[in-house]
Amino acid sequence: MAKSLSESQFDVFVYFFDAIAKEHTPNKSFKDYIERDINRLIERLEEKTKEKIGRTTIVNYRDRYNKKEGEKFTYLKSYLDILAQYIDYSSYENFIKENKAFWGLEKYRAEELILSRGNKKKHKSSTDEKRHYKKLSYKKLSNLTPKEIVKYTKSFLAQTKSESSNDKTLFWLGVLLLSQNQYEESIRYIKESIKINPIDDEYHYNLALAMFKGKRPFRLKMNEIKEIQTSLKTAIRINNKKEKYHCLKYLITQDYFRRSGLDDPDNSSNDLPMITKEEPNELERLFSSLGGLSKDNYFKN
Repeated sequence: MAKSLSESQFDVFVYFFDAIAKEHTPNKSFKDYIERDINRLIERLEEKTKEKIGRTTIVNYRDRYNKKEGEKFTYLKSYLDILAQYIDYSSYENFIKENKAFWGLEKYRAEELILSRGNKKKHKSSTDEKRHYKKLSYKKLSNLTPKEIVKYTKSFLAQTKSESSNDKTLFWLGVLLLSQNQYEESIRYIKESIKINPIDDEYHYNLALAMFKGKRPFRLKMNEIKEIQTSLKTAIRINNKKEKYHCLKYLITQDYFRRSGLDDPDNSSNDLPMITKEEPNELERLFSSLGGLSKDNYFKN
């Protein structure tokens, strides 16, 4: 029985990633790719083409490769065009043109076998989702009601499963989860954002906040404090001008090290940094992440 056009479109997608896997991992199918294989593919793709595709996108493609009958099937051709260069084709369409006779699909034009040509409406929707995260800021987050926070969280969570997902999507999802005291999930998504973009200081700072898990520094173990300090030091190394970073550093020193009668090897200062330039409510968000630590004990109106 002859296959439908949609079935043939999916077959072409599978053939394409079979070709990529044959080049990248000759003894391993794309459907079996794990994180190590995906990360290495991204590295080699960037080395060869000078283009970068996010890990989440490749994971989504692997999941679509393994899709069950009746499941939704989508992709963006622009990403496949980049991947085509990895196997020495100028584009996804060129890959199809040169191979469709071998697959027994001569009756179709190459452009007919490209799914994204008929997916403009969905692509526009994805663009709208990207604008959504751009509207979120610390200031806006501080003014959201609990119901609105849940709504934003569901929206960003949905984006992580689409091709509109990127480091900002993952980061803001992590921040939203942190505001709801969902610490493990917050840590997970912020770490994912750092994998994609390791040079954003806010990502490392918020990872440090999430790793407190709602506890004040004094309640944590030394290894937990050290892990937090590692993230905080990375944020400061990237941008040492943000006052809130130095404020958190000071609070760790005072509430963990000084309170325990210890010296903090990472901070010898006893002076509280002045908080004058940060976004509104960032000081409140900082202290709310350190459960039981009172802002009034450090800042007097």
